[in-house]
Amino acid sequence: MSERLTEALSAAGWSPGRRVDVTGWVTEIRADGLEVPAAAEQFWASFGGLTVRRPGRYETVLELDPTEVTGYGDRPSRWLRQTGQTFSPIGVYNYSDGLWIGDRGLVMSEFGGERDKQVASSPDAALDRLLFGR
Repeated sequence: MSERLTEALSAAGWSPGRRVDVTGWVTEIRADGLEVPAAAEQFWASFGGLTVRRPGRYETVLELDPTEVTGYGDRPSRWLRQTGQTFSPIGVYNYSDGLWIGDRGLVMSEFGGERDKQVASSPDAALDRLLFGR
């Protein structure tokens, strides 16, 4: 993780070794008919429940709560066909764009609820890109 990402996450309440109970999220996401890959559980255990902000002219906000993602549609099945990975929600970017993680760590987003976009090939890289661009 980059130093700036570590600082932003720490300011939001994260610390190395942080572990939260993910049982409720697993139950809710599975009840919605989605699979929960181990990568999602690992992400939630470390970052779940955090709201990370990057202040500036255009504030960036990451809400890392998988139950905030709505309107799944056919995205998980379409992404499975495209990437060969099973996806589960991990949070919301700027209050509207759902973030998803694949079973091998690929992070996808539904920008504007209309465009699918590959954010990054790993969760750390995705958080860095979403907060700081690149």
